[in-house]
Amino acid sequence: MNLKLSLGVAAAAIVASAFAFKSVESGLKIGESVSPFHPTFVAGPLAGKDACFPCTYKSRPQVQVWVNGESEENLVKIAKSLQQNVESHKGKEFQAMIVYVGPSKDCMACAGKMQAVAEKSGAKDVSFAVVGKKDEAVAAYKINLDSSVKNTVIAYKDWKVVKAATNVKGDEAGCEAICDMVARIAK
Repeated sequence: MNLKLSLGVAAAAIVASAFAFKSVESGLKIGESVSPFHPTFVAGPLAGKDACFPCTYKSRPQVQVWVNGESEENLVKIAKSLQQNVESHKGKEFQAMIVYVGPSKDCMACAGKMQAVAEKSGAKDVSFAVVGKKDEAVAAYKINLDSSVKNTVIAYKDWKVVKAATNVKGDEAGCEAICDMVARIAK
């Protein structure tokens, strides 16, 4: 292979890798405000209600995990991490919610998936909810419904976003990232 061809292949590889590592945008940005919305709660402390999560817990530190096609296995791990954080930050009244974006707010399959995740994770203090993809909250929270976005994590206190992340894994690094988010808002 000649030098020109080698340099061309190397340049193409660099450009391709830059696109491969491009961050996927989803969710509110740091400093933006969360807004009221009314999902259908199917498990956890607000089960059976369509209460507003931010309104219910007001200025307390909170995390919302919005899911769009995430695997049940990863959700169970994330839910376990959230439950551990709720327990370890009880004195700061930390609250957590996982909200599944389904075809509609009344999606029975979506509700069943969230109930299964709640049961398998043992996350009794985490609220699990469903919202329809056309709900105004999806746009208000800037949730990207592209299939490449599996979850969007938004950590906030006093209605202001402090930290956010996309496509968080339930592995050790992902759980550490969630713990870091919670530590920042539960000071």
